[in-house]
Amino acid sequence: MRDFFYGWRRKAGCVMLGIALLFMGVWIRSRYIMETLTYISDEGRHSFSITPNGLEWARRTGSGQYLSPQFMNLSWETIELDDSDFESFPEPSMGWETSWNYRWCGFRSGKFQLTAGGPGLSILYGELARWAIPHWAMVIPLTLLSAYLILRKPRMKSQA
Repeated sequence: MRDFFYGWRRKAGCVMLGIALLFMGVWIRSRYIMETLTYISDEGRHSFSITPNGLEWARRTGSGQYLSPQFMNLSWETIELDDSDFESFPEPSMGWETSWNYRWCGFRSGKFQLTAGGPGLSILYGELARWAIPHWAMVIPLTLLSAYLILRKPRMKSQA
C-alpha cells in the first residue's frame, strides 16, 4: 500500500478528490440552505452567495442602494429554502436597465444600471454587476483531475 502513494501525483489526486467532495457537499447543502456573505464598504456592496444555481458574486455601487457605513461592515445571512422554484439570478426590478446579461450552461453574468432622466441627459444612480458559476463546473473537473492523478500508472524508472 505504501508503494501506491509513492510520488506526488496520487497524493495530489487524493487532495483533489477531497476538494471535489467538499464542493459536492456544498452543492447538496445549497439545495436546502442559501448562504450569503456581504461586505459593505465606501466603494460599494459586495455579496458572495451559495445558491441552488451555484456560487454567485454581486457588486452594487451607487447612491441610495445601501446605508453608508462608518468604515466597513461584514455580515453573514443564512436562508432556508422551501420551494424548488428559487431563482437566484432574477431579472432586475423596475427602473433597472440591462447593460449586458449572459446565460450559458448555468454560467451567468450581467450588469444592470439604475438611471433617471431623459434620452439626452441620464443620471446614473446605481450599478449592479453579477456573476454566477454552476456547482457542476467545479465538481466535475476536480473529480476528473483527481481520477487522472490517482489512476494513472506511475512511470517506470529506467535502469541505466
